[in-house]
Amino acid sequence: RVTALDFAPTAIAETKANADKAGVELEIVEADLFEFSLDPANARFDYVVEQTIFCAIHPSQRADFAHAMANVLKPKAKLVTLIFPLEE
Repeated sequence: RVTALDFAPTAIAETKANADKAGVELEIVEADLFEFSLDPANARFDYVVEQTIFCAIHPSQRADFAHAMANVLKPKAKLVTLIFPLEE
């Protein structure tokens, strides 16, 4: 099972269109990661693949990001992240 999460409606729409086109079944959640992570029911993931959230947030939010990841991951789960993408 795969869950995609983004706060931007346009990203959600594009994800849904791409999944439908590819015939991929996934849960799509439109939410702010920081709010989503506060609900204990969302602590359900074995893996989180994160792309460029960390580099897009203000440095003062980095501890909040770490807490959000800890809140959504199951014990002994893995976080895979692309923190600072490099061009070329």
